[in-house]
Amino acid sequence: MPILVRRPQDSVWEHFIKTPLLTAGHFTAECLYCEKKWTRGRPQELQVYLAKDCLNVDEKTRREYIQKILQLYNDDDTEDNKRFRIEQLNITDFWDVDQNSVELLLNTPFAVVKNLFFVDLIIKLQPGYKLPSRKKLAGIMLSHAVVKIEDQVNSILGKNTIF
Repeated sequence: MPILVRRPQDSVWEHFIKTPLLTAGHFTAECLYCEKKWTRGRPQELQVYLAKDCLNVDEKTRREYIQKILQLYNDDDTEDNKRFRIEQLNITDFWDVDQNSVELLLNTPFAVVKNLFFVDLIIKLQPGYKLPSRKKLAGIMLSHAVVKIEDQVNSILGKNTIF
């Protein structure tokens, strides 16, 4: 009989009551601190909730999950990512790109633009790049950015506070 190997549960589940759903590995969630409920608990969403939204969570737990979210941004310089970047081909390996066109594309939110010609251009410029969905941009990516900004504001306010 084959042995099923499952991923370990995220530590965020220690702060929630989980009830199994019909689909394997998925759970409803209820916050132990404020009793807020989710019909399907997703670890990233639960982490964001503990980091910025739950009013009853203790400060130690809040800081722990703020640090976990911020760590996602700091992981860009790991050895695996450096190796991947070194081995990854650039657009300049294939053809020269008009600098004016590149400057035009800077700061353009790719997934917000639904024009098929624009999507085709992005695919030609970077074939391996997968445009994030609007749902992902407005959901977990936005929540992570909010946590990061709130942490920066709090650290600035903490440094400038005169007692």
